[in-house]
Amino acid sequence: MNKYIKTILIFIAVWFAASFLNGLISGIAITILDSKHLGADGMSLSFILSFILSIPFVGLVWLVTIIAQAHGSKGHAFFQTILTTTFICAILAAVFFVNTIGNDFTNAKFIVGLGIIISAVSAVLFFRNQFKADE
Repeated sequence: MNKYIKTILIFIAVWFAASFLNGLISGIAITILDSKHLGADGMSLSFILSFILSIPFVGLVWLVTIIAQAHGSKGHAFFQTILTTTFICAILAAVFFVNTIGNDFTNAKFIVGLGIIISAVSAVLFFRNQFKADE
């Protein structure tokens, strides 16, 4: 299989895993800490927003990954590039959330921001063997 297509398929799996984990963490935090605003709808809203709002950040990580791959990065160095880029983009996404949408979730916004970082990095770590397969 073409290495670029393989990378795209891995990124789709990473995106789904990170979005699901983030939706779960965020939904629980919002339901427990800000239930007066949303009630039970907080959980479903967090899953939907997790998938939709992560698209630009996943796209940025994917772009950096494809550039690194095109320049011959492989194995551990390739994985470190992905992990570092993911961490930076997750921090940017968390800051974006806390300063925009997070204002509507006053009690849970920092926990949700932390959940964004944890879920993104965890998803990449979960798929580390697939990224490092070309060693």
